[in-house]
Amino acid sequence: MFTFKRLCALSLSVSLSVSVLAACSFRTPDADNSEVKVEAVTLTFYRYGPQLSDHDYTNYIVEPLKKKYPHITLERIDSSDGKPTIDELITTGTRPDILFTGIEQFPKLKELQLLADLTPAIRAASLDLSRYEPSTIEAIQAFGDGQSIYGLPLYLNPFALFYNKTIFDQFGVAYPTDQMTWEQAIALSKKIARVSEGQRYRGIDINSYEHLAGQVSATYYDAATNKATLETPSWKRVFDTMNLITSIPDNLTPEGHYSGTITSFTKKRDVGMYLYWVNGMVKNLEELHRNGVPMDWDVVTVPVFTDSKPVGMQLDFHSLLVPFNSPHPKEAGMAVTFLASEENQAVISRGRVSAIPSPALRQNYGADIATVKGTNIVQALQMKPAPYPKVHPYDVIVKKQLNPLVSSVLRGEIDINTALRTANEKANIELSKQQPPAK
Repeated sequence: MFTFKRLCALSLSVSLSVSVLAACSFRTPDADNSEVKVEAVTLTFYRYGPQLSDHDYTNYIVEPLKKKYPHITLERIDSSDGKPTIDELITTGTRPDILFTGIEQFPKLKELQLLADLTPAIRAASLDLSRYEPSTIEAIQAFGDGQSIYGLPLYLNPFALFYNKTIFDQFGVAYPTDQMTWEQAIALSKKIARVSEGQRYRGIDINSYEHLAGQVSATYYDAATNKATLETPSWKRVFDTMNLITSIPDNLTPEGHYSGTITSFTKKRDVGMYLYWVNGMVKNLEELHRNGVPMDWDVVTVPVFTDSKPVGMQLDFHSLLVPFNSPHPKEAGMAVTFLASEENQAVISRGRVSAIPSPALRQNYGADIATVKGTNIVQALQMKPAPYPKVHPYDVIVKKQLNPLVSSVLRGEIDINTALRTANEKANIELSKQQPPAK
């Protein structure tokens, strides 16, 4: 495994000169030329952004790749301690062969000119992009001309509404159902939220207001105007819904917050319904099962808004990229296209949500996860996700101004319109200090 010191030592081995571009082809050798000698190659693999467990790295990446291409070996760059950062990699002159990353990291990768079109490798591998979850391909293509594809989704991490069956049974309340409206979910929450025998039970926890924002595709920033975009009907809908949830008696945490941590659902077990990413929640529930303290749970699709087309939250997804000036672009392209292929998606779907939403792969989800047996998880994955608005590095500037006002709105200390206007104005002041984005 690479360390930052080793990367520094290798910095002279990878040139960043533009002349390398001519060699940066994802073309593979002629498949009919059986005389071509296959030489062993080691590809560096760097995780940038989302977590990647040793289990997932080994079972969904290393072992399948070794079986498919025995001559390709991966050497993972260790970034578990936050070092090296992507900027440090560039500074040292080191370019990984493969990046494992999330859509929120794409703006930074574009800024660093690391995005490279995978189209030649995709064609060589005969991958059909129409097989993938459309929103993932559209989100990736949005960082270029709309045609180039700078990475391939490895697996998805959608949202679902998990619920504690024990709590519903205890209070004689009917279970949640797929495609409930938010009004129905809130009404159900009111039947659960209470203090019973000194124990507070909350009806629903949505984890973060940002999830609701994602469901209505609310944006933070407009690059065309270099302005914040908080004063919109979408953002008002987000906070109107949040107000309905927080106004439910006894639905706040004992500390007065609208959301607790995932442990309030999995360990304290004082929340009836909890909105969360599927991969993260199922991982926690499976650990409880293995440790002999299983939870009686089930899951449904996320609630929907009544006056718009029913969609879920924006799903999280993790991708594989071959960065510009990869030392081994041909082999890296072969590796990435195989790992994202339907062949390997069949392996991934046993423990993660496949990036290809075919009925067979969806039905295969959780084959290796004991705790999901007998649950509604496959049906809960059927909802179409909300489309991605284009993300931008300046989004964080706007969020920084909005976040402090969220609690004030939910406590009734400031009205929604005033909060959104105030955050928008403060964000625009900060944005005016930044370099306008390139057109």
